[in-house]
Amino acid sequence: MNSRNSIIVYLLIFTLAFTSGSVYAQGNMSVKQQNENKQRVEGLVSFLEYLFNTLGGDRATVREKQIITDQSYLKVFKDAEVQIEDDLDEERSSAINKDVQDYLKDIDFFFQKVNFELQIKNISLINSKKGLYTYKVTLVRRMNGTNVKGEKVSSDKIRYIEVNLDEAKDDLKVVSMYSTDISESEINQWWSKIPDEWKIVFLDEVGSDAKLDFSLLKRIANIDKIDISNNKNIKSLKPLETLINLKEINMAHTEITSLKGIQDLKFIEVIDISDTDIADIDELTGMENLRLMFVQNSLVSDLTPLSASKNLQKIYCDNTPISPKAAETFQKSVPNCKVIFDRVNLAEWWGNLSIEWKKMFSRIIGKTKMERNDLLKILNLQAINISDDKTITTLDPIKDFKDLKEIKASNTGINSIQALADMQNLEVLDISYTQVSDLSPIANHKNISKLNFEKTRISSLDVIKGYKKITYLNCEETDIPEKEIEEYISNNPKIQVIYKAIPFTIWWINLSPAWQSAFKDALKMNANDVLTVEQLHDLVFIKQLDLSNNPKLESLEPLTIFKNLRKLNVSNSRISSLDPIKSLNTLEWVDASKNPISTIETLESLQNLRYFNIEFTQVEDASVVANWQELKELKISATYIRSLKPVGRIVHLEKVEFYNTDVKDIGPVLGLNYLKKLVCYNTKISKKDIDTFRNLNEGCEVVYY
Repeated sequence: MNSRNSIIVYLLIFTLAFTSGSVYAQGNMSVKQQNENKQRVEGLVSFLEYLFNTLGGDRATVREKQIITDQSYLKVFKDAEVQIEDDLDEERSSAINKDVQDYLKDIDFFFQKVNFELQIKNISLINSKKGLYTYKVTLVRRMNGTNVKGEKVSSDKIRYIEVNLDEAKDDLKVVSMYSTDISESEINQWWSKIPDEWKIVFLDEVGSDAKLDFSLLKRIANIDKIDISNNKNIKSLKPLETLINLKEINMAHTEITSLKGIQDLKFIEVIDISDTDIADIDELTGMENLRLMFVQNSLVSDLTPLSASKNLQKIYCDNTPISPKAAETFQKSVPNCKVIFDRVNLAEWWGNLSIEWKKMFSRIIGKTKMERNDLLKILNLQAINISDDKTITTLDPIKDFKDLKEIKASNTGINSIQALADMQNLEVLDISYTQVSDLSPIANHKNISKLNFEKTRISSLDVIKGYKKITYLNCEETDIPEKEIEEYISNNPKIQVIYKAIPFTIWWINLSPAWQSAFKDALKMNANDVLTVEQLHDLVFIKQLDLSNNPKLESLEPLTIFKNLRKLNVSNSRISSLDPIKSLNTLEWVDASKNPISTIETLESLQNLRYFNIEFTQVEDASVVANWQELKELKISATYIRSLKPVGRIVHLEKVEFYNTDVKDIGPVLGLNYLKKLVCYNTKISKKDIDTFRNLNEGCEVVYY
């Protein structure tokens, strides 16, 4: 961060930066290059439209949509911190920004089905500096569909997308999307009126070494967190009235005496006015999004203005005029809120902490000398990452952190998670590469959604079998029997389970290019995409696989690793043997037609088959089909099969086709009472025998000529 003098220099050059308006030099860029860049921007917007429609449509699977919101979005957006002004809720009266991942997830969440059309009206270069170009796209966003309530939704809105083109990296990415286009004159006027003390704060927040221009001021106007604690120069909050997206403000230990200036900022979630002379909080009336309030060591005596803040969870009010009786009365009006006077002796707790934990918390908070407010922040942390610190050997110091939702303790020195026993809000836990051997302390933690205990001493999945919200589990290199893991996966197909990353990776590396390409097609991936560990597991546990019309595939040996394959189509390929799938007893549907296959005798164990097609193959003997009592449909046309005796033993068979064969005797299938359709033209069966069959099976359709 630059010094105060540097900041003041930027303040002084601000006027010069805006005297000629927002006209940016385009350097030596040729007209051809400008047009090419705009075409690339158009392509990016087109791909963005595709992502929106994939998330809003009903064709993509849950996993495919998750890949977009977790990974693929980075093909379009600069990073996870890109802000998008929400336009999905038509009833919203005030502008609000969301992180890009949250916005994308909302497309899937808020609609049953929705279609987007992004119609570009204009693309203009608004900034260029040392090979970094910023383009502003003006477009009409058309949205039509059905929301989650079943109501029809239709709206058109002007939207703006800012795209950065980094020439050196040849990188084109979206950096913001919004509908509210703040005018230069408005933001210029606001900036010119605020005190220098606030300008310094704002520039610190966004990085004071950035160029002071219209784009930077828009970033300032979209700030969602402000920390002015211990700043004795700030006297008023009025400059904040323009920051409509502000969610958190810390003004502890300041000279602020009034909350005027933030009364219209309805999206604020956290306010800290501790150690100030503020007595009146009337300006907070109606702030429905407020979650946390720190008023300790202030003059606040009445909490009534917060009665409408139904999302309020906690108010810390040590050493204030607020009486326990007043606190009790308030809690009745807002039952989900706790008014806390002092639940933990923070000074004593901090004093008893080990050096290792003190260093850890100092790193997390960014301070070495802790004041009471800092300790409260630590106590109210919702996420802690202590990974890769072997000096941390116990989790006991955080046993009272009831608000924790995420703990990452990978590759630490811990051997127990007993300290987590009362953390019912825990959602994400990573204890991989530790000596932990017992999960029982979290047996009742029903909110856990992601759990990683890779390379630990855990020996059973019993504890997590009752988890209803879990979506991700990593149990790689543990003592859990492989059979138990695969049974769990089979019973919980929607849960992403990682347990054999190394073997699966080796298997993938050894595949031929033809097989890798076929599998990527099955996963709807691009040819140059690199499979993640998660995608490898998805592939091995895939239920349906279509490898048809692929002459480059000659052997099914790569399928022997598959664990849950139900449907397999390898028709019209060059497969010479079905022997590799003989152990895939989960198979229910197989189409191996139009392949140079000569035998199926090794497939006896495929007892779950309901559909089997070997038309146009060289198979002579169908004896094995007699073992498949679940079979409903059999296609053996254009083969060398001559006898239907094995077919006649499939009691529940409903459809059989054997046209273009040398079958002479229809007798074996006369007693198949469930048969609904029989196709047997161009065989050696006589018309007399067909008539007899029709008389005995009046409910069966017969195709014969």
